[in-house]
Amino acid sequence: MNTFLGFYVGVPKTVLYGSLFLLVVVSIVIIKNRFRLTDYIRNIVFLVLAELLFLILCATVVYRQSFGYYKINVIPYFDYIERIKANKYYDVWEIYLNIALFIPIGLLLYYLYNISRWKECLLTCVCISLCIEFLQLLLQKGLCEVNDVIHNTLGCVIGMIFFLLIYKVKQRIKKQ
Repeated sequence: MNTFLGFYVGVPKTVLYGSLFLLVVVSIVIIKNRFRLTDYIRNIVFLVLAELLFLILCATVVYRQSFGYYKINVIPYFDYIERIKANKYYDVWEIYLNIALFIPIGLLLYYLYNISRWKECLLTCVCISLCIEFLQLLLQKGLCEVNDVIHNTLGCVIGMIFFLLIYKVKQRIKKQ
């Protein structure tokens, strides 16, 4: 069983550690350049975004075991009330992870799209999430469900809000 930072993952450790190393190096370069908005930084942000998308695709589709049959759920929250009544809270962690996966995606896309184009950023996040769900369905690797798209979109919105807050704080600091 592969574990990473205490969590079970289906991705080989070499991929995870290599990706983590790349993200740390890129983060150091971004911090060293003091977040200046240059083409160089935009390219690094794009590479980080590509790396995150690669990791998400590996974890959600590529390295999952196939069910051998198609599983789809198009009714949002169809069994959540039954799960809560049965005290099955293990799925709550999955909801948090789906939201958390897309927070950095929303933050990085919002940076790349610029603040004035928030609709395009949101639409891109929804499309990425839909692509992952359809790949899970087509490759029979996981449950394709509307809930994941909703949770991923919520994570994207949270990431966009984080970026907006950081941007506003940075603007205030510049004025002082």
